[in-house]
Amino acid sequence: MGATLSKYVKDNYPDSKSDLFAVFIEKCSVLAKDYGYMAMITQHAWMFLSSYEKLRIKLRQRDTINMAHLGVRAFAEIGGEVVQSTAFVMWNCHISDYKGSYVRLVDIGDADSKESEFLSGNHRYAASTDNFAKILGSPVAYWANNSLFKCFINFMNIGDYFHVRNGITTGDNSLFLRLWYEISPNAEKWYALNKGGAFRKWSGNRDYVIDWKNNGHRIKNFTDSNGRLRSTLRGIDFNFTAGITMSRVTSGEASFRKMYGDSISESATNALYPMNKSETNISYAMGMLNSKPIAFMLNLMNPTLNIVPEDIRGLPISLQHSELVIEIVDTNIVMSRSDWDSFETSWDFRRHPLV
Repeated sequence: MGATLSKYVKDNYPDSKSDLFAVFIEKCSVLAKDYGYMAMITQHAWMFLSSYEKLRIKLRQRDTINMAHLGVRAFAEIGGEVVQSTAFVMWNCHISDYKGSYVRLVDIGDADSKESEFLSGNHRYAASTDNFAKILGSPVAYWANNSLFKCFINFMNIGDYFHVRNGITTGDNSLFLRLWYEISPNAEKWYALNKGGAFRKWSGNRDYVIDWKNNGHRIKNFTDSNGRLRSTLRGIDFNFTAGITMSRVTSGEASFRKMYGDSISESATNALYPMNKSETNISYAMGMLNSKPIAFMLNLMNPTLNIVPEDIRGLPISLQHSELVIEIVDTNIVMSRSDWDSFETSWDFRRHPLV
């Protein structure tokens, strides 16, 4: 958007301002007469992202009659994994517990296959928009069953036990970040950095260091030519605090790792810091977060490639500790760290295991 359009959208459509497709959803829902219909094909981000939560709350006053959730490669002309589409019909009316019809085609390969599967009558779900409000953020989780909704109702959330924060943005990574082997071993200004990385559970992905000399003075005062601050200092109150880290951008399934008390987190990560500083809570929570049920729930709340702190805060969790779970998790952490350290790319490498 240009500046004029951007200002107009922010002033008139604050609940859908993040993207014009969302503005059109909101505008069309207003243009429809009472008991009238609107049908659209849009990106599916409005169904899950936290930036559209207020829009979803508004749309709960209008029942979804049916939806074909198409996902990626819905059109032969649009390739890649970024554009994810959904086609839906809404009715400008709300009937309590009305169940709309949904077809889930996001896991089907290409446009022709999606068409065939749609016509086959498979992959059908019936869901009421009233249930969506039971999950924090009100995602359009039409494929969740009643047992799953009960988990969100009956259990506490991660956010009740952990502070969940995105890391800092330096404003210029080429200036402030280095791979650990690019610096002098005795350099005092460089500190360990959590910076996302590939899918890896339990431990590892410790590749980077950050210039945090004098408590990050340069980053905290890093401005552009107009004097505007370029850095964004998220979560710095939790610097050098033990917890859990995960890569913000995923390729399908999130992976959670032990975060040691010697590091700082960058914006490519989401970090979880225990409210009571308990190592036991860290281990038990990691066991749950790296489990298949949590992977399913996280995909339910946000199936896009970018996981945000709001998604993690809303996950249900029970911290009724099991010593067996804690023992297994701690063993996994030791094994994963040993595996990471067995290669020269680890700064704790001592000796190759084959030697």
